[in-house]
Amino acid sequence: MKLIVKMILTAMLLSLPLGADAQDVITGPKKPKKQTTAPAKQTPKKRHKKQQLKPKTSTPSKPEKEHQTTPKPTKVDERFTPQQMYDKGREAYNRKDYSEALRWYRKAAEQGHAYGQNNLGSMYNYGEGVAKDYSEAVKWYRKAAEQGATCGQINLGSMYQNGYGVAKDYSQAVKWYRKAAEQGDAIGQWFLGWMYENGYGVARDLNEAKRWYQKAADQGEETAKESLWRLNRM
Repeated sequence: MKLIVKMILTAMLLSLPLGADAQDVITGPKKPKKQTTAPAKQTPKKRHKKQQLKPKTSTPSKPEKEHQTTPKPTKVDERFTPQQMYDKGREAYNRKDYSEALRWYRKAAEQGHAYGQNNLGSMYNYGEGVAKDYSEAVKWYRKAAEQGATCGQINLGSMYQNGYGVAKDYSQAVKWYRKAAEQGDAIGQWFLGWMYENGYGVARDLNEAKRWYQKAADQGEETAKESLWRLNRM
């Protein structure tokens, strides 16, 4: 699953059944660099995209709110299925034609394609092909998340964790990370473990943190391996 904030310390996205790849898996935080000594505790922040970028360790500064008009729904193009629309958006994105990618992702998203919705949210999140608009990003991430797309769930959790486009709410962040984690998403498992380790949105519980880190590490998630190593040295 893949295209799931460019500067967050959150890990992200993966094998997406609807044809997602490098861009769809999370828009969430990026991973910290590997350390040879126990790392200092850090706060995760957002991340993004197809084969999507791994969680970042710094949070992007919040831009001034920009005036946005609600885009009108695009006319349904019956020549293409939602999956074909999504694929055209992905192809355009990979060649860095963001305006064209936005157009096709919107077509797919409006037809209910979950990964199209996630990727459209990420275009708004990062201001690619359109003015940056966190509220619009949240709207599309939520649509994808409610369909069960783990990239959308992690991205929506990240928006709640960092207070982008919604009021900061750690309990909501935990809710969406947990939904992704319980579906077996390694990045969702890492995020949920981080919330338990730091007591954000849940009571602090190092054993529960280790449990989720272990699940992610067992899938090869490097950030989770580093987190386990750090906790085991405490």
